[in-house]
Amino acid sequence: MYGVTELGHSVLAHIHGFEPYFFVECPKELQNPEGVASFQSALEALLASSNCWDKPNPYVRKVEMVQRSTLMRWQGSCDHSCFLRVTVAVPSLVATSRRMIEGGFRLDKGYFAPSTSYETNIPFALRFMIDRELAGGGWVCAAEGFRRQGPDCVSTCQIEIDMHYSNLMPQEKLKIAPLRVLSFDIECYNPEGKGFPKAESSPVIQIAVYLKVHGCERALVHAVWTLNTCNDIAGALVYAFDSEEEMLLSFRQFLQD
Repeated sequence: MYGVTELGHSVLAHIHGFEPYFFVECPKELQNPEGVASFQSALEALLASSNCWDKPNPYVRKVEMVQRSTLMRWQGSCDHSCFLRVTVAVPSLVATSRRMIEGGFRLDKGYFAPSTSYETNIPFALRFMIDRELAGGGWVCAAEGFRRQGPDCVSTCQIEIDMHYSNLMPQEKLKIAPLRVLSFDIECYNPEGKGFPKAESSPVIQIAVYLKVHGCERALVHAVWTLNTCNDIAGALVYAFDSEEEMLLSFRQFLQD
């Protein structure tokens, strides 16, 4: 999860421990520990023999009986039914499991008839946000975590942490986050004089940048990267380079910094 602190420091949080899951109606003959174990074992074997790109071990983390209500055939009562909550190792296994469940499969003793699965169409990131009551673009608080240092960091963010998902809490704040907004325009020279530029023959000759903090009037950076030279531009910094490569490398460094 990427974000920014109130002071404007960029943050990358590596969130661990949250696993994808879905629900399936539990028939009466499986509403016991032996039946649940048989279902988990059979689904595990099917996933292991499938052509899944991911090869975790195990595929099925756990299967547990829960009481839930479905909107399908709901008549206004609060009666709950028995469902199986199936937790798998990676998000891609949710869709694969759904196909197997909707097709039915053999158990150690008996047969699991084709059944309807629930909440298998919810994207993993959205599932996480729903369960943690997070809003897009909202404030969160990391109650506990470990900060990465030096070679352990994988990004150019100023702060990088590892944390368990249960330590991420939503925060109700009306203040707008000091997000940096970058606008840029890249100009190319097309020797053919018309049509779209081509990477093989149309060099980049100028890059203009406007960077500001959301909610602030004044810009942080107003600059132009140019190939060779150009006249001064009022209110902007001008960086001139002898080659396209030098200019692009400098612009990349600006983005990383």
